[in-house]
Amino acid sequence: LGFAMVEDTMKNLKAAKEHGMMTIFINRKGLPADQIADYVDLTVNSSKEAVSAIFMNNNAHEKMPLCGLPAPEV
Repeated sequence: LGFAMVEDTMKNLKAAKEHGMMTIFINRKGLPADQIADYVDLTVNSSKEAVSAIFMNNNAHEKMPLCGLPAPEV
């Protein structure tokens, strides 16, 4: 299973990344891209966008074959 941490404080994502989690930063202040830490996997503007990204990512994984086996029917 994969896990993601969603935060609007970038420094709180560092430990999550060190533990192998996907990190999503909610950029409420509109920081420019060059000020986003390299341990941030995805930057969004709102919590609604974060939820949408997680659902889209989960949906894509459900459709991918695992270990060469066909994906289960949904």
